[in-house]
Amino acid sequence: MNKSESLDEHGVLTAAAGEAHKLGFGDPVAISAETGLGMAELYEILRPLFEEYLFKLPNNGLKNDDPASEAETEVNKGDESKVPLQLAIVGRPNVGKSTLLNTLLQEQRVLVGPEAGLTRDSIRAQFQFDNRTVYLHR
Repeated sequence: MNKSESLDEHGVLTAAAGEAHKLGFGDPVAISAETGLGMAELYEILRPLFEEYLFKLPNNGLKNDDPASEAETEVNKGDESKVPLQLAIVGRPNVGKSTLLNTLLQEQRVLVGPEAGLTRDSIRAQFQFDNRTVYLHR
């Protein structure tokens, strides 16, 4: 839940979190792409999900209890990273989706400003993270 620093200032953070939960998004993580608030917590929440996803990827028929297979697994580990990861940033107008995208990409890819509707087109950015292709949709 981006722009949480401004929600907290106005005392509506709890109400916004309740609304997100009611819509089926689970428990939201309060973040701020602009200030970095909550990014460490977001990472800690997403890391086990990412590791679980990697664990489910096929391992080319190698057995985990075979020492020779272990060495081959290390060599083939890069193969798993060839499966692209697709991420989407969704939200209401003017909640900081473009700012979050720019922050994650560490570049000014899309225009940001205080007026709603500044970014109207769908954006698809591709980047590499730990030798893995990631597609980020906004």
